[in-house]
Amino acid sequence: MDKRLLQLTQWAREFTAGEGYPIGSGELVPVSEDASFRRYFRLQGSDSGCVFVDAPPTKEDLNSFIAITGLLDQGKVSIGKVRGQDLKLGFLAVDDLGDRLLLAELKENKQQANSRLHQAGLEILKMQQISSNLPLYSRQLLEDEMKLFPEWFLGHKLEFELTKEWHDLYSRLVDMMIKSALSQPQAFVHRDFHSRNIMLTADNGMAVIDYQDAVIGPLTYDLVSLLKDCYFRVNRTEVVALVEANWQLLRHRHPNELKSFPEFLRWFDLMGLQRHLKCAGIFCRLQLRDGKSGYLADVPLVFEYILEVCDLYEGLAQFGRFLRTNISPVMKEKFV
Repeated sequence: MDKRLLQLTQWAREFTAGEGYPIGSGELVPVSEDASFRRYFRLQGSDSGCVFVDAPPTKEDLNSFIAITGLLDQGKVSIGKVRGQDLKLGFLAVDDLGDRLLLAELKENKQQANSRLHQAGLEILKMQQISSNLPLYSRQLLEDEMKLFPEWFLGHKLEFELTKEWHDLYSRLVDMMIKSALSQPQAFVHRDFHSRNIMLTADNGMAVIDYQDAVIGPLTYDLVSLLKDCYFRVNRTEVVALVEANWQLLRHRHPNELKSFPEFLRWFDLMGLQRHLKCAGIFCRLQLRDGKSGYLADVPLVFEYILEVCDLYEGLAQFGRFLRTNISPVMKEKFV
């Protein structure tokens, strides 16, 4: 058992006993892992209703997590509330939301997928009404994210040599995506709102997790994370219908900015392209730098999304041809 786990075990026992619950065996059992440095545990045999979080202070910002938890709670978004904390050690006790992810239901009951996705979309609408002084999803942040695709996906993973012509092409693409993102109304953005970060709760409810990187950013960002999920695909016709339903609800809040659905759909698609280029880079970095290879299996779907958008808009056709000519032939070789 590593040192931090020993410390968290002792802290969890003391917290649980202090709350008046039995500590059971007093041993921590893993709940889940994610792409960050956080780890989640339950105290075996205890009925405290808590999950204990190990978030190394040098790697994770718990102050941000706690502050955003408060914002979401005020906004009536269903979340796991913080019940105990030690910020110096980097430990939290939060409400146990169970083990049932939205992803599992989407895969098991595809007939209900649209209904569930619409329900999750309503949580986005709640979040977008939250007022805050969160950091902006700035041009610099968008540009930094766009470097992940050439560096980690093309460079480190595929060992593809990037020419000046390619850099010029990609630079134009990045400029197009950033202009589209910044031209949208800006609101609260969860920044990773997908089926692995939505828990199913009692009475067919939903609870949101993993929101500590929230920012103020483009209106379509969370919607594209949900409807063009890196882990579950919905066909294009259904996606467009769900996007239009969201637009119909949003246009009453933004009557001057959301007059045209085709414009909103283009914002959505270009936002998806930005996100999926970033994700392709992140998934490769997780394997190559952090030793987490599980996300490689999701890269082919991410790549499909990228090609799909390139086929939809004339200004992306050249980039699509580059990908099909140079990258598609090696996808099966590099990704499972």
